[in-house]
Amino acid sequence: MDNTSSNNSSRNAILGILAALLIGSNGYWLCNKQKTDSQATQLGQVTMELDKESKLRAEVDKNYYESLAQLEEMRGSNADLNKVIDAQKASIMQQKAKIDNLMKTKKDFAAAQIELDNMRGQMAGYRAEIETLSKDKAALTVRVAEVTKEKEQVAAELGTVSAEKAVLATEKTELTAAKESLTAQNDTYLTELKRVPVKVLSAEPKYRDKSGKLKSNTSMRTANVVEVVLELGDNERSEPGNEQFFIQVMNPVGEPVNVAGKFQNAKDKTEIRYTKAFTYDYSKKKKQVTALVDMEGMSNKNNGTYDFKVFNKGYYAGEGSFKLDF
Repeated sequence: MDNTSSNNSSRNAILGILAALLIGSNGYWLCNKQKTDSQATQLGQVTMELDKESKLRAEVDKNYYESLAQLEEMRGSNADLNKVIDAQKASIMQQKAKIDNLMKTKKDFAAAQIELDNMRGQMAGYRAEIETLSKDKAALTVRVAEVTKEKEQVAAELGTVSAEKAVLATEKTELTAAKESLTAQNDTYLTELKRVPVKVLSAEPKYRDKSGKLKSNTSMRTANVVEVVLELGDNERSEPGNEQFFIQVMNPVGEPVNVAGKFQNAKDKTEIRYTKAFTYDYSKKKKQVTALVDMEGMSNKNNGTYDFKVFNKGYYAGEGSFKLDF
């Protein structure tokens, strides 16, 4: 009996120990399991964050390099447009640096995602801006070509107008010259029509003494004056008033004598040296006048016939002659 009780007591003690060990083992297992589950959860979260960061980074890099490539494709020969592209590339680089900082330093993936979306929108705006600028540039190029063509047309028209003006100017000059020539010819003709006709009635060499008395004398040594009697003819076209006449005396060898001055031949504009100038009052009617032509001091006297001509208004009006002998 005692042995039985003792055996039962030992068995119960062993069972109690076993039960305690089992409970302790279960508790340790449960505690360890909870810790393992917590670590697994944390590991899963870390894995998810790393996966999310990796995907986001890959997406950021993809969008970044595609944006740079698209901007570079839009580069052309227009310097102003290329400056805009360079500025936009710099802005995209700054945006990426901001996203990298949010992911690496702050681990703020939500904010990084927002900035990525902003970068996409920014790039879309850049593309639209560049396309607009390109279209504007193309339109401007077309307009410049049109303006250049219009300018060339205007220049051609101006050239034509200038040529026509030059022709007209030349024609005007020629017409003006022709008009002046006709006017001069007409004036010459009218002046000649107004010329007073002269008829030489007599021309007699004489000697004039100190008292002024005249005596006939044909000696080339002593004759010192020629008395010329003229008849001024009538001319209704002439104007009444003082008329000037020039007498040119030529010696027997054709030289002008006792030259007192010069006047212009109205016909050929040559100079004529005259011996004596006279002025008479003329009333468009016939009138007889006397002119005394000085021969005093004549150095180129010759015996023979002396011819003389009378001019009025620059035109030949009449002529005569006289003789001197030894």
